Amino acid sequence: MLKLCGEGAGALRMFLATHLSADKLKQPDVKKLLLDEKKNVLTVTELRQISSFLDELRDLDPSTPSLVSLLRQGHGVQAQVVPVDRDEESEEDKEKRTKYLAKRRLKLQRLDEEMRYGSMVRNVKTQSAATELSHHQTSVRQHLSIGANMVMARVTAFIAVYFVARNLSDNETTVSESGYLKVCSRRSDIVVGRDLSLGSVVLLS
Repeated sequence: MLKLCGEGAGALRMFLATHLSADKLKQPDVKKLLLDEKKNVLTVTELRQISSFLDELRDLDPSTPSLVSLLRQGHGVQAQVVPVDRDEESEEDKEKRTKYLAKRRLKLQRLDEEMRYGSMVRNVKTQSAATELSHHQTSVRQHLSIGANMVMARVTAFIAVYFVARNLSDNETTVSESGYLKVCSRRSDIVVGRDLSLGSVVLLS
């Protein structure tokens, strides 16, 4: 707990005791504030209470000193952090602390849930991307394989036609209107070639 300790705290209490109205001084919370045994010590809650009293006095008398100027009187004050004694803690402070802890707990739970959800979404996206990439790679490999097979088939057909035509002696080679490569020998007519319309190799005699 944060407390202000010093002569400035006592000066604040003294000023209020001499400037608050009689009706105000009779109020239990004001009595407790002004008659505290630790006159030179103020808690944060007491400081807020005194600040509200000074605002009321300033509305009636603009020359009322500011909170800071009163705290600077004497040797001023120093802020100190002291351990909280739960037995001395007021019911109001306990209630505020309980509400704060409950609010803080809910906030932490919400942050934890958001982090878990974000992690789960990232994992799902990563798995989906990996699956899609795997399918894409498989499809590409299949298309490449089909294309390679088609190219090899055409190359093989061309080589076969080339060697057959070259090994025949005394031949005349012509291309017929149907798209066949016609190789004519002295003994017989042999048609060896590629059917341009069907994409196949044909050997006819």
